[in-house]
Amino acid sequence: MTAARIGHLCLLLLLLVSAGCARPPMDELTSARAAMARAYAAGAPTWAEQEYLAAKAALDKAEELVSARKYKQARELLPFAEAQARLAAGQAREKRTAEELARLAREEEERRLAEEARRKQEEERRRAELEKKKARARSKPAPPKKLQRYTVAEGDSLPAIAARPEVYGDRLLWPLLYQANRDQLTDPRKIYPGQELTIPRNLKSEELEAARLEARKSPFFPAVKAD
Repeated sequence: MTAARIGHLCLLLLLLVSAGCARPPMDELTSARAAMARAYAAGAPTWAEQEYLAAKAALDKAEELVSARKYKQARELLPFAEAQARLAAGQAREKRTAEELARLAREEEERRLAEEARRKQEEERRRAELEKKKARARSKPAPPKKLQRYTVAEGDSLPAIAARPEVYGDRLLWPLLYQANRDQLTDPRKIYPGQELTIPRNLKSEELEAARLEARKSPFFPAVKAD
């Protein structure tokens, strides 16, 4: 075999070997594209824009190289594109999780502040209502102290004494005073300044009604009888 023929055979063998090695990197391309799709689904264009754009630029360039049959250069670039896509997807998920946690924290804080405001408003309402009750209680006159004895003053009469709030508050109950002080009263119309009259207490309702009936029937105080 001549040297020239041997040279041709070696060149042909080299071309066949080179053709076998120069196949398109379809597995790497598919893997990089899948990584980009996952990055997009994770929201990387928004949450990891810089890494996502770097991955996309690398993938676009690799696809151009594949189209130009520059398989070796494409094969060298595709791992970078896939790695950047994975990085973008991870950062996007982390940022979205952090944002979601922050949103939940804000909502919880808003609920806490709203509940605190509601409690304060309720406390203020109760405090205002309590102050109103206290004010109403202060504005009410204190009930008169019930006397056990009464000193007759100038111009007094038994009906007038019985009508006093600190005695009975009822003119028709004057017979009670008369009956309780018969030791010093002989006529219910004749009382004198300085006399101390005993005021019966703890009377039953029947006794009160009997006194009123007697006052209405009595001829001593016609004006009281008219009441």
